[in-house]
Amino acid sequence: MADATLGEAPRSAAGPWQRRLIWTAVLIFAAGAAYVAGRLQTSSLIDTAEKQAETAEQKVETQKAEAGQLNQLLLRYEARRQMHLVLIALEERNFGIAKEHLTAATESLKQSAPVPASELAKLVEAMSKYQLVAREDLSTERAVVQGWSKRLDQELALPAGLKN
Repeated sequence: MADATLGEAPRSAAGPWQRRLIWTAVLIFAAGAAYVAGRLQTSSLIDTAEKQAETAEQKVETQKAEAGQLNQLLLRYEARRQMHLVLIALEERNFGIAKEHLTAATESLKQSAPVPASELAKLVEAMSKYQLVAREDLSTERAVVQGWSKRLDQELALPAGLKN
């Protein structure tokens, strides 16, 4: 029995071509495993990038909507400024300039896209129909423009939740 453990091991039945074939199969399997691991990793990176792009697109849409609302508000403030300039021009008895400022105020309010049948839409309609008349007593014209200014100021007031 001692001779059996000390003797040479028998040669394997696999020849040199079979060994190369086994090593080639192992290398192909290892390359395939590396490819699959890389695809999974890249796939997860692509999914993350797509989610970030979707989030960014939603943020852009939100900011566009906010910018539109701010633009409408800016146009309404511009109309209010023009109405103040109408009052100043009436004080100076400069009716041509007063009419120009009234037209500019009306156009600014129209561009601010008021909701149909809203208070702003009614105000735009009233302003567009009114004609300033050069008179000795300007109290009527001044009162009309001041009334419009008050109505616009009420529409421009911030909601209670937005006040500081």
